[in-house]
Amino acid sequence: MKVKNIRKRVTSTEEPPLTEEYGGRLSPLEQKNGNLGEPGEVVYELAGDVPLRNDDFVVLTDNIKCCILRMSDLLRLEAEGNYSRVYWIGSSMLIRRPLRDCEKRLDSTKFFRARRDCIVNLEHVKHTRIVDLMRYVFVLQDGTEVTLSRRQSLVLRKSRSL
Repeated sequence: MKVKNIRKRVTSTEEPPLTEEYGGRLSPLEQKNGNLGEPGEVVYELAGDVPLRNDDFVVLTDNIKCCILRMSDLLRLEAEGNYSRVYWIGSSMLIRRPLRDCEKRLDSTKFFRARRDCIVNLEHVKHTRIVDLMRYVFVLQDGTEVTLSRRQSLVLRKSRSL
């Protein structure tokens, strides 16, 4: 993701600009080589990798159509090369963003990496089955079955057990 620099003259007591105006979290940058900002000027960096909450809206686009969805409506994300296919109730869309970049924006308490190429919304898991001693299967509300890798089954068992 491209980082946008915002220049604003501020006094030392002034708070950083509002994040809603720029759509992300703003953090002051250190001056590097003395050429980033002038004296009395603070440069803020727009950090676009802020995790999205469940009640946030997300804009999905594939350069033909555009959808605005609530994060809680997402069922799962699957990798297709350097693209990601996003599934929600009743439809899906292929977006131009790798799965690892999508994972950075997702809330780790609600979304779980089932295997290398799939991330699942845990709120849409109807029930879990055991395939063999080492692997689990998530059955989603739409009937889709997602098999976890052996390593991620172990991570799920250790991190989510009582």
